[in-house]
Amino acid sequence: MILPDIPPPPAIHRLAMKAAIDRNIAPYLEHLKAIPFIAEATAASGLRAKSADRWRTTPLTLVTTTGRRSVEAYMFGSNLDYLRAEALAKLAQEKEGRLLLLAAYVTPPMARFLGDRGVNFVDLHGNCRIVLDDTLHAEIIGKRRVETSADKGWRSAGYWALFTLLVEPTLLRKSVRSIAAASGAGKSAVADAIARLRAADALADGTEADFLPGARARWAQTWIEGYASAIRPASVIGRFRTPARDPARLEADIAAVFGDDIRAFGGAAGAHRLGGPYRSGQTVLHVKEFDDERRRVLRALPAQDGELTVLRTPCPTAYAGEEGGAAHPLLVYAEISATAGPADDRLRQAGRYVREKHLHWL
Repeated sequence: MILPDIPPPPAIHRLAMKAAIDRNIAPYLEHLKAIPFIAEATAASGLRAKSADRWRTTPLTLVTTTGRRSVEAYMFGSNLDYLRAEALAKLAQEKEGRLLLLAAYVTPPMARFLGDRGVNFVDLHGNCRIVLDDTLHAEIIGKRRVETSADKGWRSAGYWALFTLLVEPTLLRKSVRSIAAASGAGKSAVADAIARLRAADALADGTEADFLPGARARWAQTWIEGYASAIRPASVIGRFRTPARDPARLEADIAAVFGDDIRAFGGAAGAHRLGGPYRSGQTVLHVKEFDDERRRVLRALPAQDGELTVLRTPCPTAYAGEEGGAAHPLLVYAEISATAGPADDRLRQAGRYVREKHLHWL
């Protein structure tokens, strides 16, 4: 994998980045030192110029019962979805087993998924898989996630404000009113989102306000996780079955019913419109409103196994797809991340396409 040649950030930004990395990585080091054959775990003191890469890694030194080991830690900092897990498994292969994944929480099914692909990991709750050689092997799976007050801090409006800033970072140089208009969130929600980013050392100050290197990708993962856990469950208007026999017919019917009104396709349907090779039989539709009259004309009947899922999405920026009719790529990717399971190979392929072609910064 060839990484982009990104120039180092200014010195003051490097100091802020290093402080944030040191603070965030410390809990993982404590969990590593609790493993019987690891006496010490330390992170490199310097901050490398390429820490802005989407495949950012931090060198770790592990002092084990059989000597020192050097590994490269990738800090995910969020709950892991199968799309990202698969990409990290490929990176682990390129690193020839020297990659150590640091994730906020790894579920038992995800632990098996990673283990089958030879990925070492540790999470903030003590779950881990560490295989350094034939004699150094630790595996702890099944510790449950403990919800903290920070987990409850984001509300729907705040998430949409964050989404808008991730999609259009130049809005950080605009007024709160401008960001509110682009996100569909209130001004207080926007101000709170910006305050949270600043408190987390994610933003540079001044007239050229922007995300610090690496911070945009990290906070995008926070948003993707929030989409799956909070936004999407509250946004589902319903799942429906229609008389349309194939996705193309359903899309044509939707176009006729909505006319010029705002709507966008997400999930595999959105990925296909963004140029992806796969279009599943399921259609995800993001709308501002889906009234009874539109349901009647579409002849959409509620069905748990229906082929049409309709989501209420209030954020104007969410409809700014790069191709006609598709939701923004970050929303398309988040929808696939939220719904793709370990066996959904083709759906994960669609997600990979969106990330690689349209979200190079993620």
